[in-house]
Amino acid sequence: MAFVCVASVVLLVQRPRWRRVLAVVAPLGRMPLTTYLSQSLVATFVFYHWGLGWAGSVGAAGCLAFSIALFALQVAGAQLWLHYFKLGPLEWVWRWLVYLKRPAMR
Repeated sequence: MAFVCVASVVLLVQRPRWRRVLAVVAPLGRMPLTTYLSQSLVATFVFYHWGLGWAGSVGAAGCLAFSIALFALQVAGAQLWLHYFKLGPLEWVWRWLVYLKRPAMR
């Protein structure tokens, strides 16, 4: 399944119209750790009982709307962040820990 997804994106990127569409979400690919962990933290806060506890009280349409809104906020946030900085915040920490050298942020 992963191969089919990757192959589909590779084929779509070869078309100019789809390249422009996919360029909108490209910043998320430059900061995947930050995106993944922030999405997990926000979603568990909203749906689990240690946060708002909305699990079970929001239907499928509400969950879908929440997911789309969160994804849109992450796309906008990643574009804004990468406008000013070279790496995502957690990617910066990760590189610092792996290379034992503080990477440039800008």
